[in-house]
Amino acid sequence: MAQQGFETVTFDAKAPLFIEGDKADFAYIIKKGSVQVLKKGSKGRNMTIATIAKGGIVGEMAIISETERSATVIAIEPIEAIAISRDTFEKRLESVDPFLYSLISLVVTRLQKTSEQTIEIYEKLTKQSTEVISNSPKTKKYADPKKNLGNVNLLLADPNHQTRNSLRSGLFGQGFREISDARGLYQIEDELEKKQYDLLILDTSFGLFQVKDLIKNIRNGTIGNNPFMFILVLSENKDDLVKEEMFKAGCDDILFRPLSIAKVMQKIKRLSGQPRNFIVSDQYTGPDHFNFAQKPKKGFPHFEAPNTLCEKILKGSKLQNFETTIQRYVDNFQMMKTESCSV
Repeated sequence: MAQQGFETVTFDAKAPLFIEGDKADFAYIIKKGSVQVLKKGSKGRNMTIATIAKGGIVGEMAIISETERSATVIAIEPIEAIAISRDTFEKRLESVDPFLYSLISLVVTRLQKTSEQTIEIYEKLTKQSTEVISNSPKTKKYADPKKNLGNVNLLLADPNHQTRNSLRSGLFGQGFREISDARGLYQIEDELEKKQYDLLILDTSFGLFQVKDLIKNIRNGTIGNNPFMFILVLSENKDDLVKEEMFKAGCDDILFRPLSIAKVMQKIKRLSGQPRNFIVSDQYTGPDHFNFAQKPKKGFPHFEAPNTLCEKILKGSKLQNFETTIQRYVDNFQMMKTESCSV
């Protein structure tokens, strides 16, 4: 690679941008495509800790802290990225504020240590869980639930980098592996069009009206390819009106900050075990929060939609997608919607 300050580079699908332990010379801003971030555990096994899409940056930690690469980054699909050299990165930061540069370097070093500790904790928990399962005659039939969580496609959407990373680390520690994130509304739409997700965790800090419209568009099938995905909303605003508006839009449930990973996991567990009763009408499309199915009112057809969380978490399905099943339901759903609107 030419030693330029900024350079556009490309990588083929499955090609590594860099390998854990490599010398760090460049950071990369993803212009097109997405990458998978892998970190090696104490036993040498690579574990996925993040998925970075368009607009994200990788490799910045190593060039700021002047250490070896702390993770491996591999292209999921063909990648176009902007490569930024270490010298250019340092000069830009130092020219802004030398104190700020020192502070960022310190924070990055601590983040690297936190990442390593997260892997160590995960390996210890996995070992303990495996020992318990192997010693219990009642659990011979079932696999480690953490492995089941690894089958779930999760999209984490929050404009705040810090809270998004904190939640991602917590979910990773619980066993989730297929975690993608989005910091802007356009990224959410882009991700939902590219991949079939089982669960969207969405923060209202994008804007209450914007989030409401996004959920409605997902439920009506105008955004993404799975209108039946679970949508868990997070909010700092505890006003009852916020909860009411989110349910009217079609979310499955809402959690208010401050929250804990335990509360998030409790909600996910509850959602995975409940039926997916959906309502289709000209006024509302989504989960049957208001028991419309029990009301003999014309114009509110209902049906049981696919519950991919149940299939993947509780039944331990190893299938990474249910495109055929989902598409069949989508076709029926669109037909019902047309008939409902024509009433």
